[in-house]
Amino acid sequence: MLASTHCVYVTDMNNIISIPLVDTNGNIRCFAEPNKARRHIFWVRIIMVSSSKNRLRDLSVNIFVPPSDPHQKLVVSKVNIPAEITTDKHGNSIVSAEVDVVPPRKREEIVLRGEIYLRPYCVMGDWGCMQPKSIEHTTRGRLQDHTRTEILQLLDELELDRTDDIREIAFRIIAHIRKRVKYFKSPYRLGAMFALKQSKGSCDEIADLTVALLRARGIEARSIIGYYLYEALHEWVEIKTQVGWVPIDPTAGLIGGLGSRWLKLFVEPKPSTKPIRISGTGQGKIAVEIGLDNKTFIRKTLITPPKKFERWKL
Repeated sequence: MLASTHCVYVTDMNNIISIPLVDTNGNIRCFAEPNKARRHIFWVRIIMVSSSKNRLRDLSVNIFVPPSDPHQKLVVSKVNIPAEITTDKHGNSIVSAEVDVVPPRKREEIVLRGEIYLRPYCVMGDWGCMQPKSIEHTTRGRLQDHTRTEILQLLDELELDRTDDIREIAFRIIAHIRKRVKYFKSPYRLGAMFALKQSKGSCDEIADLTVALLRARGIEARSIIGYYLYEALHEWVEIKTQVGWVPIDPTAGLIGGLGSRWLKLFVEPKPSTKPIRISGTGQGKIAVEIGLDNKTFIRKTLITPPKKFERWKL
């Protein structure tokens, strides 16, 4: 996962995107990139193999694919079986497909392929002030619980109640996190309280802490699962403002924008949502691969539970 990023210096100042960046001392710097789209190939491959006695049946597959927004655009060019692309209430793009049966010891594949264009993006100007209403996100899960006493105490320490300016609140939170929370790569998602108490965390914990602090202040925020080209899966945050959803990356220190190496996969409806959901009956093995260009960034092998007739979910 992404540990840090640095300012990129370019000579053509008339055709660049400059994104505010908070360094580890809490100072404002910049991240700058040429303002041009970069073309990549996004692909998904799912391989299903039935057991010898109890074949896979009635398979339902739902896959999050990168949504199109001002930062990125996906053009799906191939799906090898009939499929439907829908958009959920969070703006996520979901590809849904059905497979009736996989013959014993045979394999069936679902292959999706498309071109995705990534360009640097920054929300300039005023984000607006907080509105006098309760936030829509009221999830109190362990990972992003914004009602914890320790979270509320930190809000007081940062004096966030002295301003209603959303951008200023985001800056103060990110500056504190950049100075106090060290990057720590963990194989598990440990949540906001781990980052707060241990003063360390991966991008997951840092994003969870940011979401918890923003929600505790009354600002709607959501965590984003994505990919930092060509290194690893990455997580950042979007804030709801008067100009729409605005990205911030508390791990890298970016405020209000993303570079062309950030690929957004989906908004988490709730923490730890899986990028692919598969249900069905029967027994077998399902291999899932998701990649960009020649790099596979998600690779999992799923074994169906030993249920002969009951429907299972993976």
